[in-house]
Amino acid sequence: MKNLIIRTISGLAFIIVMIGSILWGVLPYAMIMGLIIAAMMNEFINISAGKNYPLQKGLAITTGLLLFVTVLLVKFFNAEWFYLLLPLVPLTLIFISNLYIKEFNIHNITSDGDEKQRHDNGFEKIPFILSSIVYIAVPMSMCNLIVCSNSSGNIEY
Repeated sequence: MKNLIIRTISGLAFIIVMIGSILWGVLPYAMIMGLIIAAMMNEFINISAGKNYPLQKGLAITTGLLLFVTVLLVKFFNAEWFYLLLPLVPLTLIFISNLYIKEFNIHNITSDGDEKQRHDNGFEKIPFILSSIVYIAVPMSMCNLIVCSNSSGNIEY
């Protein structure tokens, strides 16, 4: 019962902070959402892929934050749409960085009689890193399309 009460109170505090940041303005909203995106992506990658890939994790979080910021700039500040292509740079660097990881280039295959077995070399963890972008950064960035702005830059519904 104590756990339920703690979770309820923390959920209510989170709702109050989110509504307060939305009502306060664009900059507090962007800062709170940026912190939430970074924390969620960090936790997702630590749980699913482990802590062994700090460069790929940093690039994935950078991609997620850059996606959020570019959608925010296009939506609220009428930036050109081609800025939405900027998150493709760190996304591409995730794939390029995988070429230089030694353990990804080692393939251990053992044969046990007639059956050959391939052992994991770490490359199997990269889809988890990419899925953090798809399942966390993209939906959170689309929240910018739900919240509209008026001519003074204040957020309104």
